[in-house]
Amino acid sequence: MKFEKLFEHGRIGRLELRNRIVMAPMAVGLCKEGFAGEAIKKYFEERAKGGAGLLVTGLAAVDESYVLPGNLAIYSDEFIPGLYELVNAVHVHGAKIFIMIWHPGRQWDYKPQPVAPSSIACRSFMYGDREVPRELTTHEVEELVEKFVEGGRRAFEAGADGVTLHATHGYLIHQFLSPFTNARSDKYGGSLENRTRFATEIIEGIRKKCGSDFAIDIRIGQDYTIPGNTLTEVKKIAKIIEASGADCISASGGMHEASRDKLYGGTTSAMGVPPGWELEDAEAIKSVVKIPVLAVGGLGIDLELAERVLREGKADFIQMGRSLIADPYLPSKAMLGKIDEIRWCIRCGECHPHDRDNLRRPELRCTVNPFAGREADPEWRILPPAKPKRVFIVGGGPAGMQAAIVSALRGHDVTIYEKKNRLGGQLILAAKPPGKKEIERLQEYLSHQIKILGVKVKLNTELTDEIIEAEKPDVVILATGSTPMIPRIPGVERENVVTAREVLDDKAREVGKRVVICGGEVVGAEVAAYLAKEGRQVTIIRRASPEEITMRSRGRGRPTRLQKELFGDLAYVATDSPRRYRMLVIKMLGEQGVRVILGAELKEITDKGIIIKSAGEERLVEADTVVLAVGSVPNDELYLKLYNKVPEVYIVGDCVEPRGIMEAISEGCYVALKI
Repeated sequence: MKFEKLFEHGRIGRLELRNRIVMAPMAVGLCKEGFAGEAIKKYFEERAKGGAGLLVTGLAAVDESYVLPGNLAIYSDEFIPGLYELVNAVHVHGAKIFIMIWHPGRQWDYKPQPVAPSSIACRSFMYGDREVPRELTTHEVEELVEKFVEGGRRAFEAGADGVTLHATHGYLIHQFLSPFTNARSDKYGGSLENRTRFATEIIEGIRKKCGSDFAIDIRIGQDYTIPGNTLTEVKKIAKIIEASGADCISASGGMHEASRDKLYGGTTSAMGVPPGWELEDAEAIKSVVKIPVLAVGGLGIDLELAERVLREGKADFIQMGRSLIADPYLPSKAMLGKIDEIRWCIRCGECHPHDRDNLRRPELRCTVNPFAGREADPEWRILPPAKPKRVFIVGGGPAGMQAAIVSALRGHDVTIYEKKNRLGGQLILAAKPPGKKEIERLQEYLSHQIKILGVKVKLNTELTDEIIEAEKPDVVILATGSTPMIPRIPGVERENVVTAREVLDDKAREVGKRVVICGGEVVGAEVAAYLAKEGRQVTIIRRASPEEITMRSRGRGRPTRLQKELFGDLAYVATDSPRRYRMLVIKMLGEQGVRVILGAELKEITDKGIIIKSAGEERLVEADTVVLAVGSVPNDELYLKLYNKVPEVYIVGDCVEPRGIMEAISEGCYVALKI
């Protein structure tokens, strides 16, 4: 498909844009104390180079007391010089930029106490219960209007092309708009017109201070709560917003208590959710306003759908968020027809700020793009080596392929040795469970890069002493992965026992009707979903008790009160995976009738099933097949064999320590940058 509408010039207010691709706002965690420094400047500069028409920054706090760690602030004039440099870095490359101005309201996890329209606490489905907020006085609301207006004024003085008001996803402006969070009886509560007043006064104030050339965007959408704003109310709000002077509306809905099946308290889609899941908001708003409407919701992974949305008049611009983290050059590649060269987002959720914060990693990282968030780091630049080397890479999984790609880009002579008949490693297995087909695109992208860069690939070949002696490589990078951990329990060698990898690789002996899966983290949960979808009766056994899981799980894996109420013991499954994806997995398991037994010790596997000890008693859980998903161990034997035979030997990925795709790709890239 030719993407004629995507690359058609567009207009927002008096602002001309080179195309209709807009980078959606995301909290990237690249700032210090709210200042726009070199890290965030280089991050946005890379996306401007990549060809997007408009970039929208993440959260810029308008109140000194509520600055999200690692993100922008705009509550004082002292932030203007940094923002000015950021804006200029974007403008140099032909893109425009909006600053998103924001206040968290009751969705706040730090000191001081949160404030909100009403003293209604956020009972987040995904993130847990938050502190009860203090209700703002009418005078304090008026002061906050002025803080937002001053934030807009500072963005204007920094040279930004406009601002985006964050009035969805449960933040402060949204809290005023929604009857779910606004129980006020003054001029800012009650009727729809009153609930909208906070937003309209901000828009009118910014327009008065910044003039008609300065663009004002606002993000609104459905609540998916009861009570809450449905499409009917959203359309009325959109008309009021338009009349107050906004130049465009970004359509995006949901809040942290959202009950809609797709969301479960989230505000962005996860792997497996169909692209375009939020289009109904954009279409509804577009039907009642004349100003441009921006659509979002996984459209960056389906450019043909994005093109159709524009052609059919369902929206005027397409917002892409994580897709432009994964590949900043997606727009220019699409415009040139180089679709095979796009590094597609797999929507794994690892880049989301809440998962980063709870992993104590505030700065942005991307599973598929190891350079994301590191644009200003000199150690992460692809530079030619002092002397090209002969590089052998053992293992054609994600770590090995990424190491090969970067090594080849730098000018080294690269050969991959892969003992199987195709490249991909565990990516091939990872794409098998329901909802994970997007991982196939990553495997295809890496394989395509290997091909066009001229990397030599030796399939069905193991690296031997004879090859080393004959070829004399300068460098060997071991990316040999891991092997399944086999627990030491009686009966583990029986014919009715298989590993999770054997199941996903279709190499398992016949899997029976009744299946027990030993291991309740993400691999066990995914295999359970895979087998349950095929009609098996599946039971997951997890050794840890609910108390142990709660104690050792960091924030992202700790089940919340609402999750436990809805999912029961399934809420304690897959606690090592990103929140949004985890919600989809446990929802799927619940729909398929998968059972979970927690706090059970594995005692013995028999031909009738597995004997466990639970609550002090031993009992048999009947099963035709027992699947082991209790972890992996590094496959690092080759490292010791090669240590004194090659000038440089490195190990990357799971053969260092079994982890995820992100760590594998990042380590493969980093080592290749250093050789």
